[in-house]
Amino acid sequence: FDIYNTYFDVSTDNNNIGWNMVANPFLAHLDPTVLLADATNFGLANKALYLWDPNIQQYRVLTATTTTPAINNDSGPALVPPMHAFWVKGSSTLSASPTAVEQITLSSSHTTVANATLNHLKTEIPQVRINVNDMQSGYFDEVVIIHHDKATEGFEPDKDAFKLSSDNSDVPSLSIEAFNKRLAIQSLQLQKDNTYRIPIYVKRGKNHALKMTVNKQGLEDFS
Repeated sequence: FDIYNTYFDVSTDNNNIGWNMVANPFLAHLDPTVLLADATNFGLANKALYLWDPNIQQYRVLTATTTTPAINNDSGPALVPPMHAFWVKGSSTLSASPTAVEQITLSSSHTTVANATLNHLKTEIPQVRINVNDMQSGYFDEVVIIHHDKATEGFEPDKDAFKLSSDNSDVPSLSIEAFNKRLAIQSLQLQKDNTYRIPIYVKRGKNHALKMTVNKQGLEDFS
């Protein structure tokens, strides 16, 4: 698959450039853990897949270490079902004539038959999951802040992930605003005694009450 630096007509900022849809052509699930680790065949700097979930009317972000929103309270990586399409984000370099700047080559080596219910490889990486719930419709959204020992102060496409918001205006949207980008996942090198200010953007389509919750995993000693 050739990945083009396309952009949405409504905006040409780096949040909207480079989105491409890719299909899973196999009769087996794609394993993001394997695919994203294959630097030869997954030639994108942004190491994340975006899969539409009609049940929650949101795009789930699948990385090699986590999934957001989590599935059945399992925050480990999820799988891409057979014959489903997913989004990836390629280059953010704007061009009047989009060109194929990156490539993905899928093979059977990226597939797995294990656990076709999408829950996969539950991980216990230290993280903070921030949720927003529409108290009337029941729709929700989530962002994740991950503790990573090698995280830097800037955007890291192999550790962080852009936000791809739902088109359903009834569904709340949550994102981390950092580095002039909207993120679903941000990796930080968290220190117990430090104070962090992380801008969170909340959008709602209906005039409903929203409830925000914060859940810590492996960071219980952090206040």
